[in-house]
Amino acid sequence: MNGVKFVNEFIRVFIENYPRFRVSRWVYGDKYLVIENENHGLGFTHLDSIVKMVWRDPDNILDRLDEIDPNDLTYLIQHPNPAYKYVGHAYINSIVNSRDLAELDIGDPLDRMPANGGTAIVVGFMSPVVKKLKELGYRVYAIEASLDIIPADIRYCDEIYPWWSYEDLILDADILVLSGSTISNNTIGYLLDKARHVPMKMILGPSTTLLIKLFKKYRVKFLGSSISLDNDKVFKIVREGYGYHTLKNMGLIKSITVDLSLL
Repeated sequence: MNGVKFVNEFIRVFIENYPRFRVSRWVYGDKYLVIENENHGLGFTHLDSIVKMVWRDPDNILDRLDEIDPNDLTYLIQHPNPAYKYVGHAYINSIVNSRDLAELDIGDPLDRMPANGGTAIVVGFMSPVVKKLKELGYRVYAIEASLDIIPADIRYCDEIYPWWSYEDLILDADILVLSGSTISNNTIGYLLDKARHVPMKMILGPSTTLLIKLFKKYRVKFLGSSISLDNDKVFKIVREGYGYHTLKNMGLIKSITVDLSLL
């Protein structure tokens, strides 16, 4: 299963199961793109620092998202331009990641992991996840495409590998944790395809799309994302250049995790 096939299925499931609304406002921060739709839903997408270096807007749409037809916004997630792909992902998240899903929250999924060790692969370096899995006795291998963004002291203490190590490392994995950013960077189809044998799969982070019907098909057990508790304040903080941890510490977002095996 390649990335294109997965994204096409992602779009199909979204269109068949969700209404579309126009964009009301948006903000491009240093770390996140945030989009609010006219139904007051809010969606996040993490902005990769490398993509920001080649940020382009050849079709002149990034400053007029409120003028773009919702169906056209949806299909931007399959656009080859990564800036447009981010917009499509954040737009879809603004609709799918509804506050109504908070009632399904089961808390931190890592609290449900057995403390008997094993091998865990974390794609997209997430320091708290790596730390907790190590405390539970797992040998943790982190896969990170942008190794330069990780401080040297962390790179030397943890087992962090480039993306091309994934196929070798996933062979003996007991747990796979994917960052929600793997959706917007179009690697998630490849990553899940190579991990069919892994018994415990989860996708975590504010960029994760809580598209339950689709990810249940791919035997993902946990989907974890974030919902806004105060859209105005979230926009202000993101505009000032802050990211997830600041929003979380200020109580402006709520992390929610859905156990797909219960649905």
